[in-house]
Amino acid sequence: MDKYHFYLLMMGTVCFLKMKVIILDPTNPQYRATLAFLYKELGEFEKAREQALEVLRLAPENKGQVEEFLRTLPLK
Repeated sequence: MDKYHFYLLMMGTVCFLKMKVIILDPTNPQYRATLAFLYKELGEFEKAREQALEVLRLAPENKGQVEEFLRTLPLK
């Protein structure tokens, strides 16, 4: 699969997960964590950071994992 088709696949996945987050369960930290990862892969670092911080708000017991993820993102 070339990069263009991979990007389209990832965008479709992001859109699908975004709908799940908003419609099915906006308080599910796993949905938000997956969305953060996908945003990072797409280079949408600010959106990835926002989702990661939302994971921290929803599931503070994951603080270590969230902080580790945030360290992998470029600075603003």
